[in-house]
Amino acid sequence: MRKTKASKQKSKRINDALKTEKKVAKKRRCKHQGGPNKPDFVCPDGREGEVKDRKTKVTKPELQRYAQQGIKIVHSTAGFTKEAVKYKKRYRKDMELCTPKECI
Repeated sequence: MRKTKASKQKSKRINDALKTEKKVAKKRRCKHQGGPNKPDFVCPDGREGEVKDRKTKVTKPELQRYAQQGIKIVHSTAGFTKEAVKYKKRYRKDMELCTPKECI
């Protein structure tokens, strides 16, 4: 069965996202985990992290969902909405929000 152009593009995006997850985990000296209903990486101190490699910013509802799941580190290549940053600063001071340039 031949792959369509759309399925090839989807496979490429998934592979690129997986590479980003592994790269972030290695940079933070954490173990890459990934998979459905699992954090993308786990650090030696027990903190779990999620990596978002996409063009849209992480929103406040997404951040709330990660907080409920116990995720303490969120790394986004696109960044975070203003509402998400306000939520983190007010309610989740223990959560770390990171972009390729900085961590909040």
